[in-house]
Amino acid sequence: LKPFLSSDPRPSEGVACSDATSIIMPGVPVRVAVAVHASSRLLARLALPRATAALIPGCRFFAVGAAPPLPPPPSVPPPGPSEGRRDWQSSGAEQLQQGGQQQNRAGYNAVLQSLGEKPNSGAKAEEWLEQMVESNVEATVQSYNHVFKAWAREGKFAEVEALLAKMKERQVLPNVVSYTNLVLSYTRAGDTDSALQVLDRMRADNVSPNFVTYTVLIDAFGKKDDIARAEALLTELESCADLEGAQPLASPYSCVMHAQVRAGNTQASEKTWDRMLQRGIKPDTVGYTTFIQLCTSSGDTDRALKSFEEMVSAGVRPNGTTFAVLISALAKDAKVLACQDLWTRMEALQVKPSVPCYNGMIQVHAKAGLTDLAETWMAKLNTIGRPNAHSFGALMDAFAKHGQHTKCSELMQHMQSQGIQENRVHHNTIIKAYINAGDIDGAEQSLAAMGKTPATEPDFYSYNTLFFGMLRAGSLDRAGELLQRMRGRSMEPDEQLLRALALARDRLQAAQPLSPELSAPGAAAGLEGVDWVEEVAADGSKLFRDVRTGVRQPESPTTGIVQLMSESGPYYWNVASNTTSWEHPGRASA
Repeated sequence: LKPFLSSDPRPSEGVACSDATSIIMPGVPVRVAVAVHASSRLLARLALPRATAALIPGCRFFAVGAAPPLPPPPSVPPPGPSEGRRDWQSSGAEQLQQGGQQQNRAGYNAVLQSLGEKPNSGAKAEEWLEQMVESNVEATVQSYNHVFKAWAREGKFAEVEALLAKMKERQVLPNVVSYTNLVLSYTRAGDTDSALQVLDRMRADNVSPNFVTYTVLIDAFGKKDDIARAEALLTELESCADLEGAQPLASPYSCVMHAQVRAGNTQASEKTWDRMLQRGIKPDTVGYTTFIQLCTSSGDTDRALKSFEEMVSAGVRPNGTTFAVLISALAKDAKVLACQDLWTRMEALQVKPSVPCYNGMIQVHAKAGLTDLAETWMAKLNTIGRPNAHSFGALMDAFAKHGQHTKCSELMQHMQSQGIQENRVHHNTIIKAYINAGDIDGAEQSLAAMGKTPATEPDFYSYNTLFFGMLRAGSLDRAGELLQRMRGRSMEPDEQLLRALALARDRLQAAQPLSPELSAPGAAAGLEGVDWVEEVAADGSKLFRDVRTGVRQPESPTTGIVQLMSESGPYYWNVASNTTSWEHPGRASA
């Protein structure tokens, strides 16, 4: 009967209702008689005494074959060409408040639905629900569900629980949407254990969870990095007999994949993708976007672009996040033209670019050293929205590559003036700008300025950037002192830093002028086991110095052990075996 009853324009008149469970009292035997009136409208009648019927809110009896007069249509006009559904619902609320619209169930539900979509509207929605009940207008399970949704969006599980109890007292039985909103309210509050227990409560009330219920739970556990629980819930969903015959959705799989990718487990995420396809489930936008992110995180941008083309061909519409993931991946390799092509595709598909899309365009031009174009994209972002911390960080990086620390500092000040909190990444970028400008003192002052807030506490990258800058400048004593300061902050320098400092000291020792004693034939100039040392002449050309005689030659040696130079320090070339090693031959022989 539901297809016919749902079309009845008088759901509040009598008991003819598409939701029969909302008017049946537990424990009371009910027989329903149905007749077709001359107007072809279905009427339902409860075979109960009138005294019992009076206990059911909104219940009225009619004789079989008799029809009550139809209520006048709502005074709210249909939406115009430029009006959306939510605007119509809002205007409905205003007219109900002004008494201009007949207070019937459809009008109240329109108001409740509108409030359910708005943030921080739980209290207001429940006020309207209570006014609806006090006005003797029947509140159905759908009416309560709109209020549940409003409270759930705020994570107010206590309010949802209280209303759920009140709903049952009023003989309105909750359905899967009611309980799913309860699950959502617990997950929004971070209480995933209580959310999980709702599944048992649902089954105890003979309400079967659906794909949306499981998706809410899976997403919650995934965001808490409880991948094992999320995967277990997906397995439970697949084996749930209550869902047999239901149209499967891709959203639970997408949530599991997203959690796996975020945890860095790309192999597990790809298995989940294959598992979804094997069950004949068509990926949704989130699923394709997550798979594209899976490909980019493993460095396979070609496969990511191929998956994007498959997504478009399958009729699945990409969103701003899809393009942001692709542009960001290409930006890391400074692929300016590829990013511009994607932007053109995004405009052709009429997808609204998100702030991360603009950030990617700023980043790709920054990586390519095109600071003017990077600034142009920041200006474009300012015209459509507000840049975020990442936007400023990407633009600052463009100037840091050229050592323009003043410009970087100005950008951070501008960011602060817009109320955006800086973080350690911005300070690290300024340190890098000073290092690239050769200003070690400025870099050290920038490091000292960090730590005023938890978000600006220096990390290993902060110290590493300054440390290697000191090594390149030959300030080895200051670099050693910096390592001691790291230890004072409970940050133990790793082996790479310690080895780099040792190699730099060896390099400095090798570059010292030869004393008369060490210039004599047979002397090793303090480099036991080394026969030749690579040097750089004043014109930038390479020379090789014989450590025994001090003679320099431009030709590569044909025998012996040669100490070569690199950005990370000296390494050693065995000419006879044509092999290289970081190990000092003198220490190795010792």
